[in-house]
Amino acid sequence: MLVVYHPVFGKGVVVDDRFAKTQLRVKFDLGITLWVDSSSVRVLRLHVPTEVKATPKRGVDLRARRLIEAFRLGIVPYYGVEEFTFGRDTEIEVIKRNLTEFKHKGGGMLLIEGEYGAGKTHMMDYIALYGLKNNFAVSRVELDPLDVAPYRPRNVYRELIRSLTYVKDGKTYGFNELMQLATNIELPKPHLYISKLLNLLRKGEDDALIWDWIRGEPIPREYLNYRRRWRLPVILDHRPAVDVILYLLTGFSYIIRQLGSYGWVLLIDEGETLFHTYSQMSEKFGYALYRGLVHVACGDRRLVDCKLKAGRFVDTGIGKVDEHGFLHSGVRPLPYIYEVPTYMFLVMSVTPSSSVYYEKVTELFPTSKRIRLTPLSKRDYLKMFDKIIELYSAAYGVTYSYDQIEKVKHRTISEGKRGLRQFLKSTIDELDILRHYGDT
Repeated sequence: MLVVYHPVFGKGVVVDDRFAKTQLRVKFDLGITLWVDSSSVRVLRLHVPTEVKATPKRGVDLRARRLIEAFRLGIVPYYGVEEFTFGRDTEIEVIKRNLTEFKHKGGGMLLIEGEYGAGKTHMMDYIALYGLKNNFAVSRVELDPLDVAPYRPRNVYRELIRSLTYVKDGKTYGFNELMQLATNIELPKPHLYISKLLNLLRKGEDDALIWDWIRGEPIPREYLNYRRRWRLPVILDHRPAVDVILYLLTGFSYIIRQLGSYGWVLLIDEGETLFHTYSQMSEKFGYALYRGLVHVACGDRRLVDCKLKAGRFVDTGIGKVDEHGFLHSGVRPLPYIYEVPTYMFLVMSVTPSSSVYYEKVTELFPTSKRIRLTPLSKRDYLKMFDKIIELYSAAYGVTYSYDQIEKVKHRTISEGKRGLRQFLKSTIDELDILRHYGDT
């Protein structure tokens, strides 16, 4: 294995790769595992069991240096989210209150709205970190128009499974580790997919094929048959298979709850991808997934069986829908929900749009479940500026006079009007110029 360095997340070990090694899955030292572009990391060395820790230069705070390097890109990394959240006390209170309700009710949802640069991703990072610290399992997916698109439910499922993380007693568990623990769990009723997985794990018959299959990798029927896995049902890749994906997710959320977690938090970032597919059919399929996720998170009991009889389905332009208007695969219709409550909490972020589907998606969430991010105040940016100065001084072992700091503040504070990202980048740029060239 390779040890690599990422400018935002620091050092980590490569544990997987995909797309001809153009993307790497890296387990970073700060405690998270992410897919990153191979071009964004620098190879340090081969992984060896005993690692020699570097001694930091005198007067230099390496953690502060990593934060500054992230700010240089306009990003607040995971490990700095809590200390670098300003002006969001109300929003954080709403998030904590809803997660507390979820812990007791077994379901819930939130919609985070805001213009580009308003801090939606930052709030998603905050929720992820808060969830992991408070006994929730967390998955995070960033949608895109081509691969992880709303109208490709299996790919969304694949990324949710890949990013599944749960921290308990100081140990971090991913999907594979959780499923190994789940072999001691007796399901209340058979699950078409998960029951077969657990039986194979109990027999010790799991292999790379089995894990790729259940994690949503593209495994065709022919390949399963060739490997003599005739009884394994294919996880369908076609666009109407919303029911298959949600049936799987709710089965896993049941298991996650039984393993001691309060529930599974699903973070769906870049939800506005649906509004820019430029295809009416793709928009309809994507909306069907969003609608299904919301109703599943609410524990809609109509979705436990959905009257799964052929005569009760209506064939529409996008596939077969049940009597409640929920889309199903024509190959093997399945219930959306395995068990109620679902122990699933959905958080979706969107950027406002003129698309009719923006209105339809926001209407899925009650007003009380929407967080609209407004621009930060000048006072918030001033507090942030003071914190950046403190970190920058620690990172590079430099000090500046009052007049120098005031000049930088005067030039950068107005950048707050352009959003958090631009403010961070501009402030670090100004401080770099001052450090290298002095007053200009």
